[in-house]
Amino acid sequence: MNEQNTNLLIAKFKPMFAEMDRSQEKQRRQSQLSSEFILAKAEDDEVKMAQIREEQKEIGAYHPIAYGFECGDGWFQIIDECLTSILSVLGEKDIFEVTQIKEKLGTLRIYYEYSQASGFRYQLPYKFNRLTRWYVQRFFDLVRHKIGLFSKIEMIDNQIRIANNKSSKTCEVCGKPGKLNNKGWIFAACEEHIRK
Repeated sequence: MNEQNTNLLIAKFKPMFAEMDRSQEKQRRQSQLSSEFILAKAEDDEVKMAQIREEQKEIGAYHPIAYGFECGDGWFQIIDECLTSILSVLGEKDIFEVTQIKEKLGTLRIYYEYSQASGFRYQLPYKFNRLTRWYVQRFFDLVRHKIGLFSKIEMIDNQIRIANNKSSKTCEVCGKPGKLNNKGWIFAACEEHIRK
């Protein structure tokens, strides 16, 4: 995705994104750490691998969104709609952070971390054995779905599923209606961009 669209999404949904430091020095260090980690793994050097992981955490290299959006500009509108609808679901104390947005197997993938500061969660008494607890839990889940009580995580996942389905019918390059194609790799494209 081009820099302008990336910056628009980050500005609009700032709380959803991890800190994105795009300095060249940081990106260079991230690349070095990745190379060092591969060498340490080849040598089975557990101590060195642990040190590299610690440094990656300190500089934020473990966070994939630091690399930007790994998809074409044609899906900008789909991402915008998806994140807007997710924002409408979230409560004041909910913590939602996008960890990665990319194209995979021709469709849009949005990965995230979510935690609910306070919310309804039913817990069964521990006096039930494990199998009984499982059956009772499934029963409550079925009843909840029948009457339309969906958790926030289910609503978020549903919005991401909708975006995923839309992306399979939208050209990743220009945003026009398209379809999934398999010409060496799977990608979504319109008639014009299928030929390129």
